[in-house]
Amino acid sequence: MLHCPYCHGWEVRDQPVGILATGPLAVHQALMWRQWSDDVTLFLHTAPEPDDEEYEQLAARGVGVIDGEVAGLEVTGDRLTGVTLAGGRVIPCRALVVAPRFTARAGVLTGLGLHATPQEMAGQVVGSRIVSDPSGATEIPGVWVAGNVAELTETVIGSAAAGLRAAAAINADLIAEETRAAVAARRGISSPTDHDHGERDLAHRDLANHGHEHHEHADHGRSDHDHAHGRGTSMTDHSHETPSVEEFGSMEEFWDDRYGRSDRIWSGNPNVVLVREVTGTPPGRALDLGSGEGADAVWLARQGWRVTGTDISGVALGRAAEHAAAEGLADRIDWQRHDLGESFPEGTYDLVSAQFLHSYGEMPREKILRSAASAVAPGGVLLIVGHSGFPSWEENPHPDVHFPTPEEVLESLDLPDGKWEVQICEEHDRSQTSPDGRPGHRTDNTVKVRRLPE
Repeated sequence: MLHCPYCHGWEVRDQPVGILATGPLAVHQALMWRQWSDDVTLFLHTAPEPDDEEYEQLAARGVGVIDGEVAGLEVTGDRLTGVTLAGGRVIPCRALVVAPRFTARAGVLTGLGLHATPQEMAGQVVGSRIVSDPSGATEIPGVWVAGNVAELTETVIGSAAAGLRAAAAINADLIAEETRAAVAARRGISSPTDHDHGERDLAHRDLANHGHEHHEHADHGRSDHDHAHGRGTSMTDHSHETPSVEEFGSMEEFWDDRYGRSDRIWSGNPNVVLVREVTGTPPGRALDLGSGEGADAVWLARQGWRVTGTDISGVALGRAAEHAAAEGLADRIDWQRHDLGESFPEGTYDLVSAQFLHSYGEMPREKILRSAASAVAPGGVLLIVGHSGFPSWEENPHPDVHFPTPEEVLESLDLPDGKWEVQICEEHDRSQTSPDGRPGHRTDNTVKVRRLPE
């Protein structure tokens, strides 16, 4: 029982070879194995019947075609000698070629939020793999793959080469990270990175100074800043570095100015918790609260979701739209400008994602989260991620700032009894580098609730 003419063809050269057809690639298999033997038989078994062109190709190469299903094998002296058809007829055969399905050994990656996806050939699923770019980089920042887990048809020598490419890409990523940290340290500003939590922040800097949810839910390890609905002050007060909110007529103007000061604020990578919790979920309609430059919304659209993305900053939304267009996903995302404390997107959604909504100043966080819960359709999910406290290196935490526990977040939603299922309500620690480059940590929390079908 064989599958690959390149791996096993020499051993059965010039012998009677049968092809057990179970899919549309069977004719291709027969023509490949015909290179090793002039005695090749295609058993149609359960596969679709070849078309006229394929029949002509098989005839031209002298490949026999047998109708009917295969019922069993004839084995003599521990060797395959024939294939038995359902009617009892036995066709001589010394090797039988099958079409296996290759399953990626990706269990170790599941905990990182990566899941194998089907890989097709000629419209037939032939196995599974972890999706990556040519360097091996996956959609989870800091995770690369190489070899058969990324491309199931890869050979040993190709896998080794892929490993080399991935190693070079990883080293380049580390060099860029170290350089960003060094530049930030030289300027006296914070630029932490956090491989353990998917950190790829290109502009932590003075954004740590102000509350804002209207960016790429930026704190999947990006920084120690807050993510308010557009009303906030600082978690770490460096107001001398950035114009204060009071200098602007509105929060919209403040964040438009802040985004306008740089070509790019965030990394372009989706939040790790979002990826982990949503991967594998059948896509539907999603609401992304605080889209910023669009990383989460674009990732959701790439998974097949129809997304409504919101932000307080028109500048940020413009960049998000450009990001979506560059990915060929512009028609899957509806960008809307909202100060969530004042207005909220209409409609109901199968997924509502609210990431790191914190602020020192006025922000009706509980009101926003209750609005988010009201926007969840029956059977849909509300995913809330937030901080449980200041980072470990914060020497003078603001005494008036309270980070709600996951239990407090859940209670604030005021969900009616018997209408919701609590799937996650927990805190989780993660490593994060401090602005001066020292190892640190902080505690975040996740609340995931599902609205029960009516």
